[in-house]
Amino acid sequence: ATGYFEQDTLTGGSGTDTFILGDTSAAYYTGAGAQDFALITDFTEGEDILQLYGSASAYTQSTVGNELHLYYGGTELVAILENVTSINLNGASVSYG
Repeated sequence: ATGYFEQDTLTGGSGTDTFILGDTSAAYYTGAGAQDFALITDFTEGEDILQLYGSASAYTQSTVGNELHLYYGGTELVAILENVTSINLNGASVSYG
């Protein structure tokens, strides 16, 4: 699986950025629970895009301090978004591959 046992830091910079965390065949950063994830340092809802696999119903989110932890299938940590406390998984800032 893409991202398996990896902990990657993703920073997009200014302007619209797309953070790809899945495609049409699979979610990335799955298979090792909380051992593998993407740390996204500058996601802005309404400006940036998260590309995920599947549909919104496959994901859950949890706020930990000033971070959003995004889980696939309830237990697979896929991403940590710094300085984000929630995201609309059906909104314009999320697309599904």
